[in-house]
Amino acid sequence: MQKGCLVSIIISNFNGRKELEELLPSVFKTQLEGKYEVLLVDGNSTDGSLEYVREHFPQVKIIIDEANRGHSAGINMGLEASQGRYIALLDNDVVVDPGWLENSFETFQRHPRTAAVQCKLISYYDHTKIDSAGGVMDQYGWFSERGRLYGSPEGDRGQYDKEEPIFSGCSAALILDKKALEEIDGFDEKFFICYNDADACWRLRLLGYEIFFAPRAIVYHKRKETFNKRLPKESLVMHRAKNLIMVILKNFGLKKLLFVLPLGVISELGLATTWLLTGYPKLARAVIKGLWWNLRHLPYILRNRRIVQKRRQVSDVLLSPLMLKESLLFNRKNLSRFVIK
Repeated sequence: MQKGCLVSIIISNFNGRKELEELLPSVFKTQLEGKYEVLLVDGNSTDGSLEYVREHFPQVKIIIDEANRGHSAGINMGLEASQGRYIALLDNDVVVDPGWLENSFETFQRHPRTAAVQCKLISYYDHTKIDSAGGVMDQYGWFSERGRLYGSPEGDRGQYDKEEPIFSGCSAALILDKKALEEIDGFDEKFFICYNDADACWRLRLLGYEIFFAPRAIVYHKRKETFNKRLPKESLVMHRAKNLIMVILKNFGLKKLLFVLPLGVISELGLATTWLLTGYPKLARAVIKGLWWNLRHLPYILRNRRIVQKRRQVSDVLLSPLMLKESLLFNRKNLSRFVIK
């Protein structure tokens, strides 16, 4: 480890030159007692992203994923090349406040068993709106985010100004303890995109680590800029359906899994039927493709499930207070909310 390097900032990018022109200047205004390095993991961009970074920010270490293997693989590449004790993940479609890291580390210091801290994500386009105040999961394994539980962002009325535990964090602006992340073997690359952050945080919680929300660590998020450039909508729907079932299969204990998994499959089939009947056959087909992926890759999922369950130190019962009592599964307010987490 590079002497004195406290944190490695890992930025995921694919054809995001326009976003980088705003993000990188804000990153290098970061106020922090301790050294940090900046790594750009690029999915082989063709829009001049790399040329821009090399010309204007030569201190950034560039890592190229020539095969563009997805968000999780990019994070793992950055993790392997990192020198810091902590890993700060940023999507390219954010702009950071100068105190984002300093305030995040204050949360780490107050809660020593913490493995991850999420920043307070504010809408880039409307600073009075919450983008995300941390990930939540209901009792059935469905995920959403505080501040936009059913898709529409809440106004920032101070309701998320408390430093508190959350079930999971959003990788758009998430700081992790590197050693803890290595204990769970990093991010699962089969997720590609969607729910990969929820899966990693869930596995950290199963080891007894805490995940905290830092309300004074402010980051402005454009939301979906990265997603929309990376994949077409049908692929995003497929990965969402695929990963929802996979994260449930891997992380719930057996008793809970036997109850939750059938509900998850039935709900996805219901969503596919709804999309088919409302004139979106490609989206319906994408959901079915996501479910079928889990059947084809069941040996891989079960191998990983055995590893997760063998390592786990915390039961589903102990995690239950962090889960929503109301059901996200039976409170769908619109179909578009389920295109992307």
